[in-house]
Amino acid sequence: MLPAQRVIAIDVALPHVKLILAQKFLNKISILRKEVIECPDYSEASEISKENLKEEIQKKISGFGQYPVAITLPQHVSLSQVIDLPPAAESDVKRMIQGEAHRIAGLSQTKIVWDYAPLRPYGKHAHSFWISLCQEQEIDKAIEKLGIEREEVREVMSVGNALICSYLHRFPETVSTIIVEIGTQSTTVAILYEGQGVYVTSFALGVELLSETISPQSSATNHFSERTEILLKKNLFSGSDKSDSYCAAIENWLQELLRIVGEWLSENMELRLSIQSFNFVLCGFGAAQPGLVEYLNKIAPDLHFMLWQDNGEEIKKYPPGFFAAAEGLALQALGVNKQSASLLPEDLRAMWRSQKIAHILQSVCALLIGILIILLGIGTWEVVYEIRERTMLKSQIEYGLEIANRLELLKAQVLKNYERIRPVLYKKQLTMDAVQALDLIATVRSNKPMWFVVFADEQTYFSAPPLITTNEPPPTNVVAIIGPPPPPQGDQSQTNKVVIKPGFVTEVCIPEEGEALRRSLSQLVNALKQWSRFRNVDTVPAEQRRLLADQRTILPEKHFAIFMEILTNEFQSVQQTNVTAVSTQPGLPVENNPEREPVKLPVKR
Repeated sequence: MLPAQRVIAIDVALPHVKLILAQKFLNKISILRKEVIECPDYSEASEISKENLKEEIQKKISGFGQYPVAITLPQHVSLSQVIDLPPAAESDVKRMIQGEAHRIAGLSQTKIVWDYAPLRPYGKHAHSFWISLCQEQEIDKAIEKLGIEREEVREVMSVGNALICSYLHRFPETVSTIIVEIGTQSTTVAILYEGQGVYVTSFALGVELLSETISPQSSATNHFSERTEILLKKNLFSGSDKSDSYCAAIENWLQELLRIVGEWLSENMELRLSIQSFNFVLCGFGAAQPGLVEYLNKIAPDLHFMLWQDNGEEIKKYPPGFFAAAEGLALQALGVNKQSASLLPEDLRAMWRSQKIAHILQSVCALLIGILIILLGIGTWEVVYEIRERTMLKSQIEYGLEIANRLELLKAQVLKNYERIRPVLYKKQLTMDAVQALDLIATVRSNKPMWFVVFADEQTYFSAPPLITTNEPPPTNVVAIIGPPPPPQGDQSQTNKVVIKPGFVTEVCIPEEGEALRRSLSQLVNALKQWSRFRNVDTVPAEQRRLLADQRTILPEKHFAIFMEILTNEFQSVQQTNVTAVSTQPGLPVENNPEREPVKLPVKR
């Protein structure tokens, strides 16, 4: 599934078969596993050895998992070189390179597999391409030798191109380097210049031929495995183990290597490079010989030989660059090689292209399913959260209702207890208001020529009959009445109904004349207004006056009634806010207060 891609790279360099499992994820390459199959007694002529090798490879591949496979080809069965083409369109370039590939392959009727990659201009090459080609039958032989299905093969690449890819991936800015892999049967040479591969070849001189110079008369060194063990454990270039014949063989090997490099330099004289400007990087099975690099630098002091730099534990366990070709192959298979040199047959390329499209579609579907699962998860979480919030809110509401019910019960209990004492408090406030009002009247009256003939609460006063002439004998005393009014006398009209506010009414006689009378009345009203319990103090119009005072105690033209509105009694019951109208002449409605009882206070004349 994309974006992760995995491939099993197999590099066959007998007596070793190297396998690595590589992964590309988000454009990052990771080597997940490395395995080596040892074949010390492998023989091309032995069918048993071939079958054993196939079984071992299949076992290792099964252990890695069902992933595509990439294989390397020996360098001598393929060809890679630089060709120059005139500037042209991409379609024309492909057609011209195809013609060059068939021209290079010659008159053979065998099907050719080829690939190409553009190169940056260098030297005389202004519009150059790197082309690699091979006969398809060689690829089929390599696949058959490994015992894997042809449809499992994802990539095919020569060893030389794999080395170039691996080295440039690690050191992309390399300038002049020659990679030399000393294999079992041959030596592969790859030349890198200005960060790109420009030449690759091989010559048939490897560890197997070189080791034959080690005491060929000794029976102990007849087997290849025994000879290689001597090469890897003993320093044959100096000391007591020095072998002159082997040193001569290495010198011949060096001469062949220098000949190949010299031929390339002569073909690219315009670069004006010398062989001394190159670094020779040794890798492969034969590079692990003790003292080899030192001996080469000794016999060729103008040249610089060095070993392939590995990472991690590979430095101690394996020869230098032991997995270099396999890593380069994996990079090519995962599509990160800028200098492509694929030798995969066209039918397999078409198959893998189709599978890649299918993988992309599967990955898109998987991504959409993942997004849908995430959205469903978020929706489910929101629903669960909403349910939890509603449950908590419901619990809070129920708790609030319970508290409210308790408060209502407590309120009812408090009101019940309050109602028990409220009438007492109400009457107390009435009594205090009456007493304080009487005291205030007595205070403002002192040292003034006036006298009060009536003091009554508003209900009693306005429930009395209007001020009219009567033949009834007057009472002997002036009385201030606080309490419910006497029953109405006769039919009274319902006109001129006024809502009377709570308070007291007093009647006063002022025996003065003219302006002095009005001034005394005004001073009396203003003095009464000073008490904080009075909301308003004003005279009562003549048509609203009531007949309560003894007519013998008043002066008709100098007799006035004053209404003193008091603040609301805070102990008054809510049910006492209804007001009833009483027919009078003129009619005045009064407050209906059944709790107020009549109280008679004697007043001195």
